[in-house]
Parts: sequence; structure tokens; C-alpha cells
Amino acid sequence: MLLAIWIWSFGANVGSFMNVVIFRVPAGMSVVYPGSKCPKCLNHIAWYDNIPILSWLWLRAQCRHCALPISSRYPTIEAVVAAVFLTLAFVQPVSGGMNLPYLNDHHHRGLDVALWLMYAYHVLLLCVLICAAMIRYDRQRTPNRLYIPALFIGLVAPSIWSLLPLIRVDLQFNWFPLRPVAFHAVHYMDGPISWNLTAWQAELCNSLIGLVVGLSLAVLLSRFGKSERRRLLPAEAPAVALIGLYLGWQAVCLIVAIASVGDLLFTVISRVSSGRSRIPWTGQLATTTFIFLLLWGWLIEFFPWLGA
Repeated sequence: MLLAIWIWSFGANVGSFMNVVIFRVPAGMSVVYPGSKCPKCLNHIAWYDNIPILSWLWLRAQCRHCALPISSRYPTIEAVVAAVFLTLAFVQPVSGGMNLPYLNDHHHRGLDVALWLMYAYHVLLLCVLICAAMIRYDRQRTPNRLYIPALFIGLVAPSIWSLLPLIRVDLQFNWFPLRPVAFHAVHYMDGPISWNLTAWQAELCNSLIGLVVGLSLAVLLSRFGKSERRRLLPAEAPAVALIGLYLGWQAVCLIVAIASVGDLLFTVISRVSSGRSRIPWTGQLATTTFIFLLLWGWLIEFFPWLGA
């Protein structure tokens, strides 16, 4: 129970920071300085008025000094991010990785540091996607600087983590905790000669393949999609590439396919009912990626190529 409360609280605080990122990054502002303040009376928000969710309820959704209404969007994002943190924590590290492929024989419920590192890795991906989705929801172009830190971590982490004793295993082991998908010996054409890659080289190679496939999918969608999608390519392509980098090329193919179908359905339904869809493409990507992470291990049973 205490662990659940801590994870929820931490996730809500991350969601509060994400509210700052969503507002300031498109405006080219620093996410650290200056501190938050009321846009009407310009009074700085005290720490006790900035407690995620609780302060909004305590202040009755208005500024303490000038009674300016505070949008319900802020606590909603905080609650959603907290729920994402809590759900993924219990499905992944707390359960011993039951949602991850090739981990059925390697369960250390709640105690495996590698699983918590992987959890942080996946949570970072989801947070960036949620920020991108909300920026697009506000009809703003997502700046590249939102993706750069996550792209850097996605390229460096596989190489560093595969050197840690806790997670160092032979390449032939399918349960390697920090690999997005199983990576066996890489063969040239269909012959028996392999490249004899080391563990970190294989992980880096696999991540780069996912990155390239993600970018390629974004280009294809923009080329054959509707005109609005073509205009959004520069802003949304990094999100697709990031999914490929973090989860592998197999995962990004399935996620993009499902998100595309969902985007089409929501567009048709919304236009029939209200005339225009407000759900951005990156919102579909974030939702589909979260569901994929929850069901990854089980999805491989229905789509064996996800672990090929």
C-alpha cells in the first residue's frame, strides 16, 4: 500500500512538471526558471498551492490571490500520469515482469533492479509521448527539443545497461531484461555466417533499426496519408522514431498500425457527431504504446513475429 501511494505521488509530481513542459517548451521558455505564477495577478505560486491534484481541490480551482479559475486540465494530466506510473509499475517490476516477453522464468517480484530500470525507461517514453500529444492537442507544433533528451537516452542506455553485471547475459538468452525484443545472432542474407556482435553492439544495433523503421513509417504515412498528416510530419515523425528506438522495430510496426486504425475511427466518429476531431495522432500513439506495454508478453502469443 505504501509503495502504491509513493508511486502515485511521484507520478502526480511528474505530471505536474509535464504541465510546465507542455506550456513552456512550445513557447521556447525554460522549464526550470522562473517559477510558476498566476497569469493574471502575477503572484508566484507557493509550494503548498502547487501540490498535484490536492492543491487544485483545496483552492476550489481558483487562484488564492485573485480567484482566477484554474483549468481542470492540470489535475487531470497529473492524475492520468499518476495512473500510468502506478499501473505500469504493478504490471512490470512489482509483478516480476509479467508483461514483458521472455521473462516467464526470471521473476523477482518487486526486487529486480533491472526491471525497475526498464520501467523507468518505458515511463520516460510514455511521458514524452503524452507531452507531445498535449502540445498537438493545443494545435501547436512539437519542438524537437522535447525529444532530444529521450533520443539520447534511448541510444546510450542499451550500451551502458548491457555492461551491468546484474543484467549481463549471453546473447542467446531470450529473457535479457533490457532488450526491447529478443536479438539472436545477426546473419548475412540467409547464410550461416553471423556478425558475432557483442551484447551491447546487438542492443545498439537493434535500437538503431527500430529508430530507422519508425522514421520510415512516419514518412510512408505522410506520403500516402491525408494532406493534414503531411503537414504534421516534421512534428510527429520523432514520436514514431522514439517508439521504434525504445521498443524495437517489431513493436513500432504494430503500434503504428493500431494507432492508424484508431485515428481513422475517431476521425470518422467525431466528424459525424461534431464535425472535427480533437484527438491528435500522437495521442493515439501514446495510448496504443501504453496498452502495448501492458500486453506485450501476451501479444507475442498472437503475433509471434513481435519476438522474431
